[in-house]
Amino acid sequence: MTEDQSEIQEPVPNRWQVLRDAVAFQFKLLMDGARDVLLSPISIGAAILGLLFKPDNPGFYFDRLMKFGHKTDVWINLFGASNQHAENQVDDGTTLDFARPPKENISSDAYVKKLENLLIAEYNKGGLIKDLKEGTEAVEEIARKDLGMIRDGESFFLIVEPQQDPDRD
Repeated sequence: MTEDQSEIQEPVPNRWQVLRDAVAFQFKLLMDGARDVLLSPISIGAAILGLLFKPDNPGFYFDRLMKFGHKTDVWINLFGASNQHAENQVDDGTTLDFARPPKENISSDAYVKKLENLLIAEYNKGGLIKDLKEGTEAVEEIARKDLGMIRDGESFFLIVEPQQDPDRD
């Protein structure tokens, strides 16, 4: 038996799973980046406040901010794909299962999964695509007509396709 065969083979993800994980990762990167942008100036303020108002414990506010940052890091779960069941150790020795976090440690994966389920349900009903198409057409019509985005000498025609009866072939 070769070394490669002795290892347990992990299932190969299909295209939908890869796409879902890539979109979820981008969403998490956005949340992580926004958090970092906010925490950067707040951390400077926390350090200064501690130095000025807590001479007996100058790191008080900064330490509290670091604990908050750690909690948000666990919540965002940046490198935990929502469909993988990898366990990770936290500094205090406890184990967190990021794929199915306990209620007190719910991660962003739960919200990504809810959004995914909502999009799948809408797609299956056909409502999402129809609503998006009609919505963009309505916005274009409003922009062109009501907001005066029709230039002098230009004619604007809105062509509305008749709705098809599902009983007709």
